[in-house]
Amino acid sequence: MIKDLEFIQFFAAKLFHDLAGTLGAVGSAIEFVNSDDPEIRSKALELMELSSNQANDKLRFLRYAYGISKYSGDADLSTLRDVCLLLGKDKKINIEFLSPGSLTNEKSMNVVTGQLILCLAALAKSALIHGGTVKVLWEDKGKNSIIVNATGHNIKQQTEAHNIINGTSDATVNPSNIHAYYIKRIIDSRNIKIAIKMDKETVSYIIDSKTA
Repeated sequence: MIKDLEFIQFFAAKLFHDLAGTLGAVGSAIEFVNSDDPEIRSKALELMELSSNQANDKLRFLRYAYGISKYSGDADLSTLRDVCLLLGKDKKINIEFLSPGSLTNEKSMNVVTGQLILCLAALAKSALIHGGTVKVLWEDKGKNSIIVNATGHNIKQQTEAHNIINGTSDATVNPSNIHAYYIKRIIDSRNIKIAIKMDKETVSYIIDSKTA
């Protein structure tokens, strides 16, 4: 079993990797801001603005999905939706967050479940190597399930991540699979039940909201 210190170190490595690209682009653009060529200066400023916005979006997502909440209690659906939509800033990815306007007391979810939804949405997005759509929706029909679904052409098979989430993997923890181990820890911490369904075009994570 991985020690908490090692878990934190692997997680830190993932976060640094996620932010490195956009922050590196800002640093590269700064080198050309003082160029004598006005066209180069203009392109450098555009790159700085684009990259800084991307970094801020990533930071907001990472803070909400991985950071400790400032409060306990029910998740704010409006904020959850806004943060989830940040995943759609990639032009190849479409995000649909189809939540009800509000949740009744018996269907309300806490902030930890909100973090789980974001993490599953990010995992679903990572399967869409050729682009596609990620949906978050609430299914009633007596089941009260929360579904995170990704659909696209020839999606990436997430076998290792799914085995980790299901508790059937003994894979060594590393920065590439630490996200799945984090999801597993959320699930175990609250005894949340999740079903995973996958084929060549679709992957679905079905959260039993009665356990969430």
